[in-house]
Amino acid sequence: MKSLDKLRKEIDIIDEEVMSLLNKRYELTNEIGKIKKLESISVTNNEREHDILVKTNDFKYQKQIENVYKSIFKVSKDSQTMQSYLLTADASYTYSPFIHNLLGNEYYTPLENVPLDDFINNYHFKGVNITNPYKKTAYEYALENNIELCEYAKKTKVVNFILNDGSLKAYNTDYFGFKEMLNHYNIDLSNLDILVIGNGSTSSTILSVLEEYS
Repeated sequence: MKSLDKLRKEIDIIDEEVMSLLNKRYELTNEIGKIKKLESISVTNNEREHDILVKTNDFKYQKQIENVYKSIFKVSKDSQTMQSYLLTADASYTYSPFIHNLLGNEYYTPLENVPLDDFINNYHFKGVNITNPYKKTAYEYALENNIELCEYAKKTKVVNFILNDGSLKAYNTDYFGFKEMLNHYNIDLSNLDILVIGNGSTSSTILSVLEEYS
C-alpha cells in the first residue's frame, strides 16, 4: 500500500494538470460566450451538455464525474451571462461602454435611474460601476448590508464600484486611480496651493488623497 504522502503527491500532480486544463476550458467558453452574444444564441445548450455527460458512463466513478461536469456547466454559463454595468442618472455623456469595449469587455451596459438595491437583487453581474449622484448612497448601502468595504471606501465614505466574485466587495477606485496618477507622473504637491472645484463625492475623494501629501 502506498503511503499517504506519496498518494497526496500524485494528487498534487494531477491537480496541477486539471487546473491548467480547466483554465484553458474557461478561456474557450468565454470566447464561445462572445460568439453567442453576437449571434443571439442561447447560453444553454441542453443537447451538448447531455452529449458530454454521456461520456462519463465510460468511467468507474461516473456519478462523481457527472456532478463535477454539472458544476463546470454552471460556472461556464455564469461566466457567459454575467455582465458589467454602470449605474447612473444620465448615460448620455459617458464614454464608459466605448472604453470597456476597447479593453475587450463587450458585456458593459449603462443603466439609468436604477436603485442600487433593485440592481443587486435582480441583476446577474460581475461588477457594477457607480457614478454620481449615487456614490455616497452606494457607500451607505454597503454599510447597511454588511458588504465588505475596501480601505479607501471606508476612508472617504464613497463607493464607485462593487465587485461580485461570489461575495460582494465595495471599492472607491477614484481614490486609488488619482493617487497612482500622482505617483506615476512624480507630481510634487509640496508648497502648492491647490483648488478643487466641486463639492460632490469625487471632489471629497480628491481632497482625501491630497491630505496624504499635505
